[in-house]
Amino acid sequence: MLHPQARPASRPVLTLASLGPVSLVALALVALALVAPAGGCGESHRRPGARKHSSSAAAPIVVKVAATEDTRGLLARLRALLEHGQPPLVLEEIATPAPLVALARGEVNLVLDSEPPTRGHGGRARGNQRAPIRALLLGAETLAVLANATNPMDRLSLHDLKRVMCSGVRGWRELHGPRIPLVAYTLGHDSDLTAMLRRRFCGKGALNSSVRRVRDVATLVESVRRTPGALGLLATYQIPRHPVGKLTPPGIKMLALSRKAGSPGYLATDRAAAIKGSYPLLLPITLLVSLPTDHPAHGPLLEQMKPEALPHLSARLGLLPLTPESRERTRRAWVLWSSR
Repeated sequence: MLHPQARPASRPVLTLASLGPVSLVALALVALALVAPAGGCGESHRRPGARKHSSSAAAPIVVKVAATEDTRGLLARLRALLEHGQPPLVLEEIATPAPLVALARGEVNLVLDSEPPTRGHGGRARGNQRAPIRALLLGAETLAVLANATNPMDRLSLHDLKRVMCSGVRGWRELHGPRIPLVAYTLGHDSDLTAMLRRRFCGKGALNSSVRRVRDVATLVESVRRTPGALGLLATYQIPRHPVGKLTPPGIKMLALSRKAGSPGYLATDRAAAIKGSYPLLLPITLLVSLPTDHPAHGPLLEQMKPEALPHLSARLGLLPLTPESRERTRRAWVLWSSR
C-alpha cells in the first residue's frame, strides 16, 4: 500500500518529438492507408457504374442563334430550356443587323422573330438561301401601352391608338385626357413590333411622322419616364424588371386597352383576358430553323419542336397560345414569305 504522501510513478508519454525518423515515416504511411479511398489515391468514392455514367453523358451541341430587338428578351428563356435538354443544346448568339439574311446564308441556325418582314427584306434573305428554312409558330406576347406615371389617363381604345399611330394626335386632350402634348415612341424602322403596328393600324400606309422611333428598349423606357405626355409601345416581356408589386419601372404606368370606346379595358399583363381574346394586341413569336441534315442538332432540335410539343414549349417560355385565326394568318404570311 502506498504512503498517503507518495505518488505513483508516472508513465512515459509518447510524443512526435520522441519518435525517430523511421518511426515518423511508418506512422505517416499508416495514416495515409487509413484515409485513402478504396478506389486509389486521388479518386473520390463512386457508386458502381458512376464513372461509366459520367463518361457516357451527352456532350453539348453548339447551335448559332440570332434574335431581333423585339425577341432578344426571349432568347435567355429559350437558352435555359434547350441547355437543360438531352442532349444539351448550347445557343451561341451571333450579333447581326439582318438575322434572316444570316439564317439564309447559313451563318446562324436559329432566329427568333415575329411576323414576316417586308417584301424587300424577305427577297434579300431568300435570294441568299443555302438551306431549307422552317417557321415554327411558338405563341404570342401581349403588347403593352405605356405612359408617364403623372398622366391621369388609365385606358385607351384601339381606335385611339390607331389615331395616334397613323393620323397623328398632338395632345392628350384629343383623347379626352389632360391638356398636355402627346409624344408617341416606338422602336426603330427595323423593328418587327413597329412593322406589325404599321400593318395593323395603317394598312399599306406609313406611321405618322409625329411618332418618334428610338434605337432600343432602354431608350424608349427612359423617354417615357422623362416625358410627361409620352406614350410608348413594347412587348410585355421587353419591359425591364420592376419593383415587387409593380407592373412597370418607376415613373411609368401601363394603360388598359379596349377593343372599342366604352368597352371594358384590360392590361397587357392580364393573361386570362389575352387567352380569351379580350386583350386586342398580340405579337406572334416564330422560331425559324435552318439546319443541314448532317448537323448534330438537327434530330434533337426538331424532336423538341414537334407540333405536339410546341404548346408545352410555348408555356415554358411564358408565351400565350395563338388564337386559331392568328395562327392561320401568321402561318400564311410565313408561307408567302418563303415562296418569294
